[in-house]
Amino acid sequence: MATNTKQSDAEKAAEAKTLMLLAELGGQKVQDDALVFQGTKFILPENYQGRSIEEPIAFLYEWDKEQNNTFSISRAYDHHPYDVAYVFQQVLKEIFGTTGFGQKTMTMFGPQPPEFRTVNLGAGRTEQVPWGDFKVPILRSTFTITATRDRNGQFVGYLGCEAPKKFRAQVDGVYKAVSERLKTVSLFRGRAMDANWLEPEFLDLEGVSEDKVAYSRETIRQLDANIWAVLEHTNAVVAAGMQLKRAVLLEGPYGTGKSLTGYLTAKKAVDNGWTFIYCKPGQELQQALHAARLLAPAVVFFEDLDVVAEPAGSNESDRVSKLLDQFDGISNKTSPVMAVLTTNHVERLHKGMLRPGRLDAVIHIGELDPEGVRTLVESCLPLNLRGNINYEEVFLSMEGFLPAFIKEATQRAIRYSISRTKGKPEPVSTDDLVASARGLDRQLGLMTGANEKKEQPTLERAFQEAVRQGADGLKLLDEDGDLDGVISAK
Repeated sequence: MATNTKQSDAEKAAEAKTLMLLAELGGQKVQDDALVFQGTKFILPENYQGRSIEEPIAFLYEWDKEQNNTFSISRAYDHHPYDVAYVFQQVLKEIFGTTGFGQKTMTMFGPQPPEFRTVNLGAGRTEQVPWGDFKVPILRSTFTITATRDRNGQFVGYLGCEAPKKFRAQVDGVYKAVSERLKTVSLFRGRAMDANWLEPEFLDLEGVSEDKVAYSRETIRQLDANIWAVLEHTNAVVAAGMQLKRAVLLEGPYGTGKSLTGYLTAKKAVDNGWTFIYCKPGQELQQALHAARLLAPAVVFFEDLDVVAEPAGSNESDRVSKLLDQFDGISNKTSPVMAVLTTNHVERLHKGMLRPGRLDAVIHIGELDPEGVRTLVESCLPLNLRGNINYEEVFLSMEGFLPAFIKEATQRAIRYSISRTKGKPEPVSTDDLVASARGLDRQLGLMTGANEKKEQPTLERAFQEAVRQGADGLKLLDEDGDLDGVISAK
């Protein structure tokens, strides 16, 4: 029995010390200034000398009653709601441990158990965070964790609390601890995801490798200097007095690898502590920029400006201008946020849009040079199928091919090899690659001719067609009038 009493006394002492430290963190004394707890004697103010003892007793009674009155405090944090919930949980665990955290709360439907939401962080990783009402018995308080909207209509984290007044200082300490922790802790910062702010999907970057990416030498030089160097050498860029905030436009025809550029940029961003946000056609750039501002340093990759249907009267230049206005408005020029936009029809843009200051760089993603053709062919051929290939001859046969055609030609060459050897395992030859390239000439000519003759669907017609098609939202059309999806880099 004595042992239990000792443990109880120790627990009480630990609890009192915890409350004291938490109150100090809140920047206040544990008690109101009207009372000072000091020494072992009851000491009354001099003005009570000769007066009835009932007067200080009445004061103490009212003071104690006031301390037990319930007060409410709330705060919206400019962070992802799940980040606020995650950090709140971590703070309470550090301060109080897990004992008593998340007791049942009484509602009009009876006692409700605490809710924990599972956040899917991709790659098989999940995290559980508290959500809704949570009782913290040591403070006799109920905290509420949920989402609210900021002045721009975007969702941010909300933390509310109802507690006795005597614990006001401790509650303030919890709020301050959450604020400090949010400066460095996030479930989402430094990761690659889409622009769905509340429930983002994370990009699978497992199969993304720079060795498998093929561009011309000049294209690689421009991508490296204008995008990748900023991610890989951020400190050097800042030390040189350069701005991290910049807008870059990638332009070029379909099938040249602009989407793959996005995945490679995502890989480089995550590897260097930047957040990457992939804004797919149909997702709002404003939402993506909101996420980028909160999770900076960040890259927003907004793909295919020209395939998103727009209302009548708008045009490509208007849309890009609006997007850049939104980008300029997210914060000041020193904000560590980069916007990378892609388009298949740079000719539609107003010339004023292309000036430095609006777009910091315009990079053409187009046909491959001999070195790029070799890189792409070898990336598509398994090691055991790479023979002694004359790449000069291969390049001449594939000159004018976009990367998508080169990839198809290489895959066909494997079938040419199987046909030539009657199924015997043998490396792909130069003749196999040249023959497969020639077999694509007709298809390439038909595609090019179709593009030249076919009337381009206007953005207005695309919008009208989408409305006619039904309730699945806006229909995304490419220049052939077909549905166009995001290229996966798995």
